[in-house]
Amino acid sequence: VTCTEVVLAFITRMQTVNPIINGIVQDRFEDALNQAKLVDEMIQANPDPNYWETTKPLLGVPLTVKECIAVSGMSHNVGRTIPEQRIAKKDAEAVANFRSAGAIPIAVTNTPELCCFWESYNRRTGLTKNPYDTRRVAGGSSGGEVDFSKLKVYYYIDDRHHFPNLLHPDIRKAVRKSASHFEKFGVEPKKVYIRHFQSTLMTLISIMLRMGASHNIFQRSDDAEDFSKWDVLREMLLNIFGLGKYHIYSVMYGTGKIINDLLPQSYEDHMRKVKQEIANCLE
Repeated sequence: VTCTEVVLAFITRMQTVNPIINGIVQDRFEDALNQAKLVDEMIQANPDPNYWETTKPLLGVPLTVKECIAVSGMSHNVGRTIPEQRIAKKDAEAVANFRSAGAIPIAVTNTPELCCFWESYNRRTGLTKNPYDTRRVAGGSSGGEVDFSKLKVYYYIDDRHHFPNLLHPDIRKAVRKSASHFEKFGVEPKKVYIRHFQSTLMTLISIMLRMGASHNIFQRSDDAEDFSKWDVLREMLLNIFGLGKYHIYSVMYGTGKIINDLLPQSYEDHMRKVKQEIANCLE
């Protein structure tokens, strides 16, 4: 089987299924086929499999990439309607590594707007449906295999706060039952007492909001400081009345990022210290 045949098989299947699933934002089928032909020529010139396994272990493997990860020359808008178009100027490091290993990107795929939702829906590409049941949505953005012998599972019973009391007893029972189920696969649940548990959510949010690579809907350009606070207020009001251009979660993210950036550096330093303490507990 040639690389061209493999890539063509993937393309044919995607062209058949995508009108039903709506998972592709932009394809590069023609370029992918040209790359596949070059791979076939390379293998024909040097048919030694050991050489290619060592130098390019993913040679000729078709690859799709989420729109939130830059693929040179492809859409990198992450589900936004504004700006109308944002094209990646270069590959993200992960994509560059895949290409270096011989993989062939064939399309970029749908995500929630700025990845700020639990289903792949945005107002630009629309809703991506579940391939197993099109009445449902594609709830997860990624999946894969895992070595159960190295798996760590964390759950909490009580943080001496009011939140656990809001959980239905059946849910708490199901969590404990799930944890004990892992023992069948050699994974022993452990109790961990986290001193700053109440701060974990705020710690996570604070650090994520300060990530320089994260864009928000109020940016006019790639410059994170290029936005107007009036844009923030206007979009919040529009969303309250159902007239907004963006998903409410993207508005919340953008608003939170702006507020978080106003906090002093000492606040971030404290949150990173809390993060490290929590990480030490979970080692």
